[in-house]
Amino acid sequence: MAIIPAPTIYSKCIPKSDGTPILLKVTAGNAQLNEGSYFINPSVQTPASQSGPLKNGISVDIGDGLELIGQRLSVYVTVVATTGLMTNLELTLVGGSQNLHFTNSLEVPEIGDVVVYEAYIKFTKS
Repeated sequence: MAIIPAPTIYSKCIPKSDGTPILLKVTAGNAQLNEGSYFINPSVQTPASQSGPLKNGISVDIGDGLELIGQRLSVYVTVVATTGLMTNLELTLVGGSQNLHFTNSLEVPEIGDVVVYEAYIKFTKS
């Protein structure tokens, strides 16, 4: 069993000016086992102001978009290749000025390998 890092997702999210809540959803494809969590930090050095587990395909309200400005969302998901060698992860953020959708895929050498998916999204005014 190997632990393999997937390419990291870096992006920004511009919240709507009306305080619409931001919803985060991650979905691991191919019926692979997965586990994930998210953290919201005012800066890289500070402890998380909010965090929690992520369940496959279930949206989580991570807060009022205007209150998230200046903070960073970190998402960590591990996917175990149990049903095939191809792993993938879809990450969706809804509630910003634009909905964000990312898909990241990685093929592993052997069944049982674990892929670590990471995403970092900064909430900004523009």
